[in-house]
Amino acid sequence: MPYCNMRQSCFYSPPLYTKIEYKSRPLVKNFLFSCNALSHQPHAKFSLNKNFLTLATALFSGLALSVTASATEYSQHINGNPANESQYNSIRTGNEESGYTYTFTDGDSIVITDNDKNYVIGCRYSSDITLIGNIAVQSNQSTDARVSVFSGLYNWTGSEDDLYTLTTDDIKIDVKSTGTLTNGTQNFYVNGIYNTWGITHTGTININSVAYGDNAYAAVAQGIVANNGGQISFNGGTITAIAENDGYAAQAVGISSEGHNVRTDNISAQGATVINVTATNTGTTSSGFASAFGINNTNDYGLTNQISLQNTDITVTAVSTQQADAVGVYTDENGNTSIGTGKIEVFAESDNGNGYAYGFYADNGTINYAGGAVTVKGSRVETEAGIYVSNGGTLNINGNSSISAGNALVGNGTVNVAEDTVSILDGAYDDFDGVLNSKGATALGVTAADAQASLSENDVAALVVYAGSTLTGNITVGTKAQGSTLADSKLNLLSDGTLVIFAAENYDGTAPLLTVDEASSEEGSKVRLVNSARVKAGTIVFDVTTGTSPDNYVFETDNLLTAVEDNKITVKSAQSVFGNELLMPNVVSGAIATTGEGSDRIIALTTDSDLATAASALNNIALMAVAGGAQIAALDAIVMIDDTLEQHGSKLISKLPHNSDLGDVWVEINGNFAKADSYKAGSTSYGIKSDLAGVTLGTDYVFNSAAFGLSLSLGSGSVRGQGAGDGIKNEVDYWGVNLYTVFPTEYINFLANIGYMSTENDISQGRYNATVDVNAYSVALRAEMPIAINEKFAVIPHIGARYQHIDMDDFSCGGFTYTADNIDLVQIPVGVAFSGTFDSGDDLSIKPYLDLEIAPNLGDKNTDNTVGLSGTSFYDVIDTRVASSVLYSAKLGLNFAYANHSFGVSYGVTAGNGERFDQGVQAEYRFRF
Repeated sequence: MPYCNMRQSCFYSPPLYTKIEYKSRPLVKNFLFSCNALSHQPHAKFSLNKNFLTLATALFSGLALSVTASATEYSQHINGNPANESQYNSIRTGNEESGYTYTFTDGDSIVITDNDKNYVIGCRYSSDITLIGNIAVQSNQSTDARVSVFSGLYNWTGSEDDLYTLTTDDIKIDVKSTGTLTNGTQNFYVNGIYNTWGITHTGTININSVAYGDNAYAAVAQGIVANNGGQISFNGGTITAIAENDGYAAQAVGISSEGHNVRTDNISAQGATVINVTATNTGTTSSGFASAFGINNTNDYGLTNQISLQNTDITVTAVSTQQADAVGVYTDENGNTSIGTGKIEVFAESDNGNGYAYGFYADNGTINYAGGAVTVKGSRVETEAGIYVSNGGTLNINGNSSISAGNALVGNGTVNVAEDTVSILDGAYDDFDGVLNSKGATALGVTAADAQASLSENDVAALVVYAGSTLTGNITVGTKAQGSTLADSKLNLLSDGTLVIFAAENYDGTAPLLTVDEASSEEGSKVRLVNSARVKAGTIVFDVTTGTSPDNYVFETDNLLTAVEDNKITVKSAQSVFGNELLMPNVVSGAIATTGEGSDRIIALTTDSDLATAASALNNIALMAVAGGAQIAALDAIVMIDDTLEQHGSKLISKLPHNSDLGDVWVEINGNFAKADSYKAGSTSYGIKSDLAGVTLGTDYVFNSAAFGLSLSLGSGSVRGQGAGDGIKNEVDYWGVNLYTVFPTEYINFLANIGYMSTENDISQGRYNATVDVNAYSVALRAEMPIAINEKFAVIPHIGARYQHIDMDDFSCGGFTYTADNIDLVQIPVGVAFSGTFDSGDDLSIKPYLDLEIAPNLGDKNTDNTVGLSGTSFYDVIDTRVASSVLYSAKLGLNFAYANHSFGVSYGVTAGNGERFDQGVQAEYRFRF
């Protein structure tokens, strides 16, 4: 074995470069120049950040331990040789055979300025060294030597049978070296912990390793290095490695295992670790480069080097005017690297367009990742990839992960996604021709948001891809996935595997959902289409070049109207899906083949929904005009005004004839509260609740025994849909004008009126609303025959006819059109009133009455309401009930008259079929000139 005395500046090291290939481009892997020879190979470039020296200096000084009053600062090296360690005589115990123990006080420090050796603490003289107490090690070195190696902890002792051990408690290590090229080729290395053929145990570490080169050939900063059988364990902590140079190379590594000869390296951490690595090169050499690796597990002899870390965060940055290479985790030649959960951020920037950025790089090695977020970005570099697996390399993803890069997956190796995990591989994968075994859920080339929208909690193993994708590599989905490399691409869906195809907004609607050389599916496997309404009928599901398309899978879709038949997407008719429960089947069926607001609403309602919920929501849209109650409100307002005029006319008759040069004036306030719970609308039923309140002003003119009058009515109210129309609201305003007359004869009194009324309706359905006008015309006739029972009581049978014409304007709302046929309704009220008259001697008259009535409705009790899809020819006609067949009513009232004044109040109820029930109140005042 080559041997170098620690006090010399030369030591055995691996070559600076070992190439890793991607698309015929070498990526500088690493790291240390050999003492004997330097490898000159082309490298990549990057833009620089000249602030690194300032950052390094700040880190160097800021990480020093604060010293308490009892702490001691030492300035000698420790190497297990008492002859050179006089400062430690009082705290050192042991001997060369049993080893030496140094008992420090927490907070003690070792500070060596302008260090003339290549270490601060080292095992050199065939003895174990143990440091007790939490201490800080701080040292700097300036060199112009051809090759310089400088380490905080340096362990290079032992034999095949007996490795010597360096043990510490918690330790902070700040080492900085500045190298200046004065003659020849100058290379210098700064290491926090360097171990060759020895064992190093520490507590929690805080390493800051800084290499600053002034036109040096190579400036290399490393946090932890194991070489030639080195074994290092620590309790987690922070590792910072910063290399800056304006020469040929700047290289920074967080943790490196570089096995040589026949011995296997082993590095392990028992606590959480944070690794920050930055390499910057501002040199102008065309082949120059900056190289930054978070973890580098490499060897030249096929040894199984081991790096095992618990939860780990890694940040890697390489910036260069020439080539820039940045890798989060690298493993090759049978190496095995395991890291716990944590985030990995990799960035590479080059001024000349050369360089690489990788999250994971497994080249004939194995990487085990417990999960986390991995982000890889490159600026003016050739390649950026989240995962690169090649030459038998394997990445095992054992926890929920999100990997984002321009290329998510590259290479010909193997990626295994563990059961009960979700891995988001957000980026391209067309340069992947290896093996992907998805025992959990894998989103390939899909964003995290789209993957989350696609996966179901019932998915056991799944693959999520975008519609229109072309698969590469051999992909197996299922908990027993075990694929092998093939020349062609292949998709294997095992019995518990699910393929999820997400139709994104940029999907053209017609491209094959998935293109792959070969596809197979086992019984029980599933294919789920998300946003299936974006896929047009006739679209091919599997476009394969070898064999036949799989068909023994269960097809799932998020839209009720989408299905697969003969490997093609089909659109089912609304009738076949909903049966007769849907009010607008033509509109719903047509929406799938069209675009627009209405289509979007239908697609949304039939997506991720069950039949009952979707049918209810669609029927609610169809009933917007109906359950908005604009027609019903107009009918009710007409009846309320007519009833006011008839009641006023009956009282007016009792006062005729009278002489007046001026018209008598009157005013009546009235209100109506109505409810119908079960009016039919096509195959369903709806209801309404309404309230109307208004005032009628009138004036009468008497000519002999007849009277003529004019009235003006104003009012407002609301209608609220019920049942299938629940959630639909209408705010109503109305006005109307009527001409009326009363004409008494010897036995029969006649009353008549003719009127016009207009309503304005603000109908709303959720966030959609429309203003709708209704015009109404009415003619009413009434004949009543008073029969006196005695001088105080009378019975008044009556019969009448009332004609109503309702014309509602068409309107559009929320992507739908609404049209209603005109209503022509004739009502024949027949009834009898009982009244009494009680006069006092002072001109006061009191007249109570009870009026009972039955009123059959003839004509358009039902009407056609049409709902259509805006901008298309798709529509449906809904046969809708708007009036009861028969109304039964009772009214109780009381009138007062005194001199020229009269006042009356009444309360009435009305009931009809369709579970119709109304309540009405009236109050009238009249002045007679």
